[in-house]
Amino acid sequence: MLLKEHRFTVFAGAEVHMFTIEELVGGLAFWPQRFRLKLPASSRCEAKTIYGADCEKVAQEAADVLAGEADWEEKGKVKRWSPKPPVVPPQTLQIQE
Repeated sequence: MLLKEHRFTVFAGAEVHMFTIEELVGGLAFWPQRFRLKLPASSRCEAKTIYGADCEKVAQEAADVLAGEADWEEKGKVKRWSPKPPVVPPQTLQIQE
């Protein structure tokens, strides 16, 4: 099995998360889609594997999962991923590859 890794940094509130998304390039594997991210279990949720056809969409879905787990005082603190991430304070969500 041949994999390519894509790395993302996600800022969610005061927490910083590092994502390593695997891309199935070749070989025998039974993935439903080309990209995969394994989120480890935490005290708030079970482990989860996210699959997708697009690397950025997998990263965004993982960020949404993390944002859903966080105890936010204001829902407006989470911003969606955009290809040109602005310079933002640590309270917002930002994904960079």
